[in-house]
Amino acid sequence: MVSVTIDANDTKSWVNNYFFIFRKWHKEHAPKPLPAGAGNYIKLYSEYIGIEYEITTNMNAKGDDIESFTFTWQSEEDKTMFLLRH
Repeated sequence: MVSVTIDANDTKSWVNNYFFIFRKWHKEHAPKPLPAGAGNYIKLYSEYIGIEYEITTNMNAKGDDIESFTFTWQSEEDKTMFLLRH
């Protein structure tokens, strides 16, 4: 597994591009409502692009604000393909 944690207040251009593309996919292509057994839209998008990944939202100590995001891929190759795509 390969992980990268990105500060929510200092996002990289690929992170901004990822969220932009994900929102566009969600609006235009994602099945609504979420199909039974699908889990979540991130998993569906992962299947759509053919790259397995997960995102963890890390909250601050108070639990009232997002501090960072951790992206996790199965391999270095998956990470590279994901970054090239976004």
